[in-house]
Amino acid sequence: MEVTDEKKTSHRSTYVECPHCSSVNQVELHAKPTYQRCFSEICAGKDPVFGLELYFLDNFRGKIIWAVNREHLNYLIAYVSADLRVKYGNMPIRTASHSIPSYIKDSKNRDVVVRTLSKLQHKTG
Repeated sequence: MEVTDEKKTSHRSTYVECPHCSSVNQVELHAKPTYQRCFSEICAGKDPVFGLELYFLDNFRGKIIWAVNREHLNYLIAYVSADLRVKYGNMPIRTASHSIPSYIKDSKNRDVVVRTLSKLQHKTG
């Protein structure tokens, strides 16, 4: 269950009503994992959710480049190699590209990043 009430999320625990029996229980709150919190696992070559070894993993100028599967890899190649990236003005729209580290999206790194991702795309088991 996700708690979105800011008044509740600032504490270590909160009271939540059971949707089935209406009893109120005190529950401990845990922060959702984010990219920054998972970075050490990714650097170790592991998927932060399942703990499995990342197959599509490489280094670029001392920084990690990874994809969780072939579809993700194809998305990254298409996104990074795109000449034009649509921005939605002042609207608070979060897309998949928001979670891509800036060193991967940076135009000065485009050629090297695409080359690295393409090398991963041709990797065979």
